[in-house]
Amino acid sequence: MTKQRILLVGPFDRAAPRPGQYAAPPLGVYRMAGYARQTANLEIDVFDPSLSGVRGFLQQVRSTRPALVGFSTLAPTLEMDLRLAALVRRILPGTLLVMGGQGVAGLEKLLAEEGGIDVVVRGFGEEPLVALAHLLGPSGRRDVLADSRLGDIPNLTVRESAGTSCQTRPALASADLFRNATEAIDFARIPYPHYWAENQRRYPSGHVQLMKNEGLLNTIRLITQSHCPLGCNYCSSTRFLDVVEGRRQSVLMQEPHEIIATMERALAAHPETTSFYLNDDDFVLVRRRALEFARLVIERFGPGRLSFICMTRVDHVDEEMAQTLARAGFRLIFLGVETFSGGTLLAMEKHLQHRGDYTSLARRAVLTLLEAGIVPQIGLIPFYPAVRVGELLVTIENAVDLVSRGARLSIFPLTDAYPGASLFKSSCRVSHKEIRVGGHTLRLPIHFLPDDPAMQQLAIRAIDEHQTLRTERRTNTMPQPVDGLYFLRTVLRQLGRDTATVDRVLADLESQQGRVPCSPLQYMNA
Repeated sequence: MTKQRILLVGPFDRAAPRPGQYAAPPLGVYRMAGYARQTANLEIDVFDPSLSGVRGFLQQVRSTRPALVGFSTLAPTLEMDLRLAALVRRILPGTLLVMGGQGVAGLEKLLAEEGGIDVVVRGFGEEPLVALAHLLGPSGRRDVLADSRLGDIPNLTVRESAGTSCQTRPALASADLFRNATEAIDFARIPYPHYWAENQRRYPSGHVQLMKNEGLLNTIRLITQSHCPLGCNYCSSTRFLDVVEGRRQSVLMQEPHEIIATMERALAAHPETTSFYLNDDDFVLVRRRALEFARLVIERFGPGRLSFICMTRVDHVDEEMAQTLARAGFRLIFLGVETFSGGTLLAMEKHLQHRGDYTSLARRAVLTLLEAGIVPQIGLIPFYPAVRVGELLVTIENAVDLVSRGARLSIFPLTDAYPGASLFKSSCRVSHKEIRVGGHTLRLPIHFLPDDPAMQQLAIRAIDEHQTLRTERRTNTMPQPVDGLYFLRTVLRQLGRDTATVDRVLADLESQQGRVPCSPLQYMNA
């Protein structure tokens, strides 16, 4: 019997690249594909619409005619992922449409009943994919949806004929599943050189230098732990794997020697790799693990052979950690600062392992990394719902100062409304977007808005003005921290505050980068 083709589709981020963002393959989708090929010998194709676009997607669907199309979605990409699913339904009405990923958490019934998705998967998708593939028959989706064995597959929300849905039993993921899925990644099948070439095309060398990303374009991303358990109320990472009522999913992670083994497999497939991005929510979550990994890197590869990027929180950075990571080759660390105001931080429920002044703690973490020779990339949410003007000004003042000292910046003006976030249980205002998909109008949450109406209007004005600038000047690949600093400058100007300090920092950045297209003062003063 001829094998039925399966197509797995990465999240479609139509807005990519955002300033400072690099193209990268959808690793979670490739991990699922590797696991399914290894455990069930399935015939699977992987497609990345963010790289190849809608036209390439349609060509892929028409040429391979898959019996099952699985979409991995994130909250910011959900609209476009649903539109791609609707295109598949129109071209191949008998194909089973499956959707999973972090973006489905809290929306399972909506996606199955009104979003045109046949099966929604909560949690890890590797085992459900294999089980669903075994149910495929000549009639595709009809065979699967009519099969009584469908109810034996855990963590599914299944669309029923009357437009309702049913859910199968929940089950938590095991450490063996996480380990086996990670080990099944076939790096040779992931076209990293295409992504590296795209990044080189998007960012001139001057931009890369300004972002302090020299030598980091040939990066392979690794996922070495399942999720973050710390429970910030704006984030869905903590909860999207909590599929069993009253029970929390334990954090699943690779041990340091297993990470080294994964790196060696990736290097064998792509020897031109220069760096690894350990893309966990908090790679330094377990201190012992991070320090041991650094030791093993030096022992196995020697100092300076490879560079590393990771994410962590300000309360997990101290001098010993920073110096140890620096010796191992860590060059860039994304710091989830979010705010420099202790008042705003308290509302975020970040549960820091620290008592005392938060502003001092956050600044110390940034400066400690700088002193160790690591570039801290400060992540900020200026208009978190609880923010007030004074708190916003504290965040802007400290961010501008630390960028002047060598830090870099990522700005997320509003708080993304991830449906799995506990902030939905609060009285926060939420902006929505209505989209028409498959004969239904879906109302999707987009952002949590500031509680204070004046702050809400300030945010909207600043975002609109900044986006107008990007559009008019065609600066969507403007380097960080230029883009972020310009946004903060816009906020200050809207408040009637002095912008001299941020102007000086921008002028200094311009002098560092030399003659680079879209340099800040060229468009600011145009």
